[in-house]
Order: sequence, then C-alpha cells, then structure tokens
Amino acid sequence: MPAEVTEDAVLGGKLRLKQPTGGHRFGHDAILLAAACPARAGERVVDLGAGVGAAGLALALRVAGTNVVLVEIDAALAALAAENAQLNALAARVSSLVLPLMIPRGKEPLPTASAASPMPAPPRRCAPGSRLQRGCCVCAAP
Repeated sequence: MPAEVTEDAVLGGKLRLKQPTGGHRFGHDAILLAAACPARAGERVVDLGAGVGAAGLALALRVAGTNVVLVEIDAALAALAAENAQLNALAARVSSLVLPLMIPRGKEPLPTASAASPMPAPPRRCAPGSRLQRGCCVCAAP
C-alpha cells in the first residue's frame, strides 16, 4: 500500500476514494466512463485497469444490483480499490483482482463471456472485432 494517501470525495460526496498522493490520481474520465456504461442490475462489469476503483465504484453506486470486478496489475492500487469498496459499503457487489499484464490461454481467472460490459481504462481499447469490443462501454460506443 502506498505510504501516503488522501481520501477524496466525488459525486457530491456520495463516493469517497482513497488514492496515493503521488502518481496517477482519478479524474473526470473515470466518472464519465462509469456514466457511459450501459450496465443494468444483475449484470457483471469488469473494470480493466481499475487503479483505485473510481470508475467501477462510481458505476456500482449508479446502478444498484450490478456486480463489478476491479482488475488491476498493481497490487498496491488493487488493495486500495478493495479498501474503497469497503469504505463505500459496496464490497458485497464489488471485488478487486490483481492480474498480470499477460495471462496464458486457459489460465483466465474469469470466464471469457462472463461480463456484460467490460470497461477498459482510457486510453486502452479492446482488440478490433473481439468479443470484448462488441460489449465494451468504450469501444462499442458509436
């Protein structure tokens, strides 16, 4: 876990997020991504490159009944994302998962078609024509 963190509020104080004082900090892009995601109650959303969980948690707050998986390569940020889920009373529907950049075929921790709406952190894009791209909140947008 980073040595120094701040606790910041967004969405009129409805969402509180702990984040490192240095390095990348969440911004409007995460909140806009959550607002653009067409997820509905009962669906699973996978937030790829979740950082401290800003986009996924904002989505979970906006759409009651969604199940959100926050996927992050950095274990310290993933730990903060899990802590942020607890802080916002969303841990029952939001989980944090540390994954390496490259996962060998057949070792995927989530079934390939297990998410209704993948959310890659901008500026990442899903592979053209992939199953992820067709359901992606960013890549499938007109």
